[in-house]
Amino acid sequence: MEKIKFLNEDFFHLADADVKSKRFVAWLKTDRFHDCSKGIFAVEEVNVYMSAVPFAKNLTLEEAYAYVAEFREKNPNCLWARLVAADEIAEFNSCSRQFDFEIEQAKTSSVYTDWHGRIDARYCWDNGVKCDDGVERSDVYLHFVLKAAAPQKVII
Repeated sequence: MEKIKFLNEDFFHLADADVKSKRFVAWLKTDRFHDCSKGIFAVEEVNVYMSAVPFAKNLTLEEAYAYVAEFREKNPNCLWARLVAADEIAEFNSCSRQFDFEIEQAKTSSVYTDWHGRIDARYCWDNGVKCDDGVERSDVYLHFVLKAAAPQKVII
């Protein structure tokens, strides 16, 4: 993972020395997104982000998935969104410690990959991967993609 760049709520880049409390999202990269949802193959320039603050707090897994669906509906400039995966959190945390940032507790997507391979189950992050029986309550961090040509903002 490249050097993490944090942005504030207005999606303006923050200097490394800026106050931690101003961080809203981490900008991960500029990329191309292949959209086949309308029956045609289209490529769009996009920006890929991960929330640097919980977008929702104290949710069960079912509530977290409902939140992701609601997030997509409220943000027409969002092409794709999901809960962060456990291995993404681990990688993000290892890179972001130099910026005094770490995700401690979060709902995750239902896929975890370790050295045995891909494991489909329900997980949450509690300073490490933990099985989620569905009733565990935790914060929601999102991995999402916004159209580059659209305003870079989200409604949470």
